[in-house]
Amino acid sequence: MSEHDTDQLQTIIKYASDAVHILDRDGNLVLFSDTFAQSLGYTNEEAASLNIMQWDAEIPKNELMERIRSLMHGSMIFETHHRRKDGSIFNVEVNVTGVSVRGELYLYASARDITQRKAMENALQQSEENYRELFEGVKEIKLVIDPRNGNIISANDAASQFYGYTSAQLCTMKISDINTLSPKEIEAEMVSAQSENRTHFYFKHRLANGEIRDVEVHSGPVVYNGKKSLYSIIHDITDRMRAERELELERSRLNVLIESIPDLIWFKDPDGFYLHCNSRFENFFGAKQSEILGKTDYDFVEKPLADFFRRNDLKAIEAGKPRINEEKVTFALDGHQEYLETIKTVVKDEKGTLIGVLGIGRDITLRKAHEEKMQLFANIYSSTHDGIIVCDANEKILDVNPAFTEIVGYSRSEVLGRTPRFLSSGRQSKKFYTQMWQQIKNEGFWKGEVWNRNKNGEFYAVQINISVIKNAESVISHYVGIFSDITSLKTHEEALDYMAHYDALTSLPNRTLLGDRLSMAISRAKRKRSLMAVCFIDLDGFKPINDLYGHKAGDNVLISIAQRLKDEVRGDDTVARIGGDEFVVLLNDLDSIHNLEDILNRFLESVKSPYIIAQNSVQVSASIGVALTSSGDIEADILLRRADQAMYLAKQMGRDQYHIFDVERDESIKEHHDMLKEMQKGLNNGEFELYYQPKVNMLSGEVFAAEGLIRWNHPEKGLLSPAIFLPALKGHPLGITFDYWAINQAMGQCLQWHEQGCMIMVSVNITGETLLNPHFIQELRLLVSKFPDFKPEYLTFEVLETAMLEDITHAKSIFNQCLDMGFRLSLDDFGTGYSSLTYLRHFPIHNVKIDQSFVKDILTEDEDLSLVESIIGLSKVFHKAVIAEGVESEAIGCKLIEMGCFFAQGYAIARPMKRDAILPWIRQYQPFASWKKAIVGV
Repeated sequence: MSEHDTDQLQTIIKYASDAVHILDRDGNLVLFSDTFAQSLGYTNEEAASLNIMQWDAEIPKNELMERIRSLMHGSMIFETHHRRKDGSIFNVEVNVTGVSVRGELYLYASARDITQRKAMENALQQSEENYRELFEGVKEIKLVIDPRNGNIISANDAASQFYGYTSAQLCTMKISDINTLSPKEIEAEMVSAQSENRTHFYFKHRLANGEIRDVEVHSGPVVYNGKKSLYSIIHDITDRMRAERELELERSRLNVLIESIPDLIWFKDPDGFYLHCNSRFENFFGAKQSEILGKTDYDFVEKPLADFFRRNDLKAIEAGKPRINEEKVTFALDGHQEYLETIKTVVKDEKGTLIGVLGIGRDITLRKAHEEKMQLFANIYSSTHDGIIVCDANEKILDVNPAFTEIVGYSRSEVLGRTPRFLSSGRQSKKFYTQMWQQIKNEGFWKGEVWNRNKNGEFYAVQINISVIKNAESVISHYVGIFSDITSLKTHEEALDYMAHYDALTSLPNRTLLGDRLSMAISRAKRKRSLMAVCFIDLDGFKPINDLYGHKAGDNVLISIAQRLKDEVRGDDTVARIGGDEFVVLLNDLDSIHNLEDILNRFLESVKSPYIIAQNSVQVSASIGVALTSSGDIEADILLRRADQAMYLAKQMGRDQYHIFDVERDESIKEHHDMLKEMQKGLNNGEFELYYQPKVNMLSGEVFAAEGLIRWNHPEKGLLSPAIFLPALKGHPLGITFDYWAINQAMGQCLQWHEQGCMIMVSVNITGETLLNPHFIQELRLLVSKFPDFKPEYLTFEVLETAMLEDITHAKSIFNQCLDMGFRLSLDDFGTGYSSLTYLRHFPIHNVKIDQSFVKDILTEDEDLSLVESIIGLSKVFHKAVIAEGVESEAIGCKLIEMGCFFAQGYAIARPMKRDAILPWIRQYQPFASWKKAIVGV
């Protein structure tokens, strides 16, 4: 019990009329009224140190303490004997109740000296006269009541003094005139007394002055004046009841206070028995307070945990001061777990005697989670590879992590208190930083790349996120920056950017950068209304240098040309390399066409100046196409395309010259471009197909092959002849795509006819661009892999002799590889080229086809007849088969047979037809009878 509690209670009970006293669990006198001390013959100072064993004269000492502790958990009224200081014994009636104050149990007792009552009761048994003497002589309030009507028939002086009426007046009153309780309330009190085993009642009596007093009434039967009466002894307990109510109020307030605290609160005696606990603690054990008090931890938790609790209790007792522990416990009520910070405090009385251990358990689950999170953040802060910097509202550095110091080279102590500005590299402008800080303060964050300078003076790049931290008043309190060192990444990006925009061999801008420069040049020309030229330069005769001296020598020539071109232009002009031997020069702000022509002539002279390779002097020339603009109202790709077209015209005009684009030709070029786009779309949509024209042996009538000829099923124009659209493919990469498509179609159709029992060969035309393409053989192998059952010897490639003029050596190599794969080769339109005899001698071809332009007029033109006879003769010399195309009449066929040419195709035999029509046509085909007779003339 605290000193405050003791002072309050001492004040309350000091002047109680009864012998009120409070004992602790060891029987020590804690508080007492003056009446109590006086009843035992002690002064208040002497009574303060008394123990119950010193005044109890009835209960054996070995049973007394056990009796006290049992009474602390209930209440009882009993009679016993007390011993005064002088050793005299007297009778008392004791009313005891156990109370708990701040978790400590005490015994509240009210003792009343009943020696006189006992003597009176004995005297009444002897004589009514003695009873009257006793009735009048004692100081207790006494009334005799007629039980039949409630009339007061006798009252002693004490009663008269208490109630404020004379004895005569009291004897004219009924007890109901004094008792303020209603009959129902009186009946209820009697029932309550009976249920509580009380021999007394609690009523409220009204005095003559109207004051209401709490009284305790002891009643019993008595014979008075020869009549059965009710003898009542009345004790004024107003002061005691007031003290008890105040004590109960204090106890209630204390309980409310304890219950309102969210912590677990409990109190144990030194042996570990629970004396008090709050509802939060009830949840822990999953039991009511009434079930917990008087028990130990071992009654509610497993032994290891109970041992743990007990050890901590004993450690607190041993230390004699509060002991703090952290414990993770499971609540029995619902099974949830909490981290508790438990404070166990030893409680002693004013004499220093141990009373017990007070425990308070505070839920620190959220705090623990926060601590763990903070520890995690601390670990991240110290171990992350990203630099972290924390600044105050004035941008002064408060803290940095180890990664920061590693990146910037400064130690933590060197940067604290400084602003991050000392790291500035100067590569960003003041405007950059102004905009950055404006966004940070307006939006609360900024993300971007910054170049800084480290302690060694070296530049480094960082990707940084800067965020603001605001306080409870939404005012910026801190800035936090998290950054990654991206120097190596930026270096790599610069290298990639260089690779993406510059030619690896010559270090000139490539096609990509040229596009950017060209767009800027056009905008510049438009803005300044100046003349700007795009010069497309293609080298003449460069390929033989690679063939004769190797690619390294060729690369050195390209490097020299790049430097020569750069030497001829101004600083704001651009020289770019966009292909193997192709260059583009952008000339800005030209004064006139004359100025342009002067520069172009310098280009031509510079390029064709000799180059020394392996002590040999070699030369190349250039064909230059030029496109001009002065208004800027033209797209870059159109301007570049015009220059490209002009370059081709320069080549056609004899090379080693320049040509300026003619705008009037642009419309036809546009139509050509549109045609290519439409053809690409048609190919994607499946609008093209191969028609097949049979090839026959005119003597035997055997159909031995069919040539695949492309047709276009145009969705709007109908079936289109190849003469309409094939010229558009000449020299364009789309032509190669169509060649691969035709080969694929021919393989599939040939295999289908073979599966149907018709073992004819198929031929298709391929262009020189396809034949000489570096990927031709690879693509050819890929096409063959799609038809594993196809036999390549059944497919013939028809190649124009003019297609081999560009690179005879490479063409011969391709022919040999095709032959190794099993394909057959045919020299198409023989006689229209320049080196026919060379082809027949050195190329692995299987047959030659006489161009129809010679065949159709052999009956009327002697020169054509002689040429055809020569071709047939040469073919026989070199053991090559001859096929005549364009046989459009029976007579032409007869003439060819007479000259020794038996294989032919043409309208006289059959027009090109759909694939499904071939087999039915073969079944019914019969050659002209005259062709069989013509053999006679051979």
